[in-house]
Amino acid sequence: MTNYAGGWGYPQGQAPYGAPAAPPVPARPQTVTYAVWLMYAGAALSVVSGVVESLLAHSLVTTMFTQFERQLPAGQPKPQIPTDLLTRVFTVAAVIGGVIYALLWLWMAWKNSSGRSWARIVSTVFFGLFSMSVLSSAARVSSGVLGILIASLVTFAVGLAVIILIWQPASSRYYEAVKAQDALRRGQAWPPGGGYVGYGTGNSGGYGYGTGYGYGSPQSTYGYPPPADPPDQPQPPAPAP
Repeated sequence: MTNYAGGWGYPQGQAPYGAPAAPPVPARPQTVTYAVWLMYAGAALSVVSGVVESLLAHSLVTTMFTQFERQLPAGQPKPQIPTDLLTRVFTVAAVIGGVIYALLWLWMAWKNSSGRSWARIVSTVFFGLFSMSVLSSAARVSSGVLGILIASLVTFAVGLAVIILIWQPASSRYYEAVKAQDALRRGQAWPPGGGYVGYGTGNSGGYGYGTGYGYGSPQSTYGYPPPADPPDQPQPPAPAP
């Protein structure tokens, strides 16, 4: 304890006597572990999908503009489209997109592994958006995008397995335990048993604020005797002489 300018206090980073130690990190269940492994697989699949799209860039661009020309009215001249330039742009975009998707997978794997509840929600939102993209691709499938669709369906299956695993009851208990641990460390929650619990013996396990030895307890505090009974309480009879 140190006498600071504002009064007595405890050094930065040190807990006062009777304050609980940092709770242990909850054990990560197998459901979350498997989900994290699948997220790593999803990151690898994203890179593979980006490579596949870049290799099929010329075919995709050609197919897209062929369909566009078929929709033109009869007799209208066909526009001159720089397909080579668009193919290069599409190739670069496919590679960058694959890298971005892979980084998102790795980010979610990291945060879900740490038991962050918000990461589970964000992962679910990402999966919903990706599912709509896969359905849209399946509705307009063609020979040019068949390889991309297959890669997307495999990634969809991986994502679905991840969502099922992270919403299992064992996973939910892990996320809630980490959330409670963080709240306790920030001082927004009390340890089980009520109040600050320190070293020693007592109803709640030690000295400090709570139901054991400490402030507000009828038992002795730091060596001081317990307070006397109020005068309105019946007193035991005096011993006979």
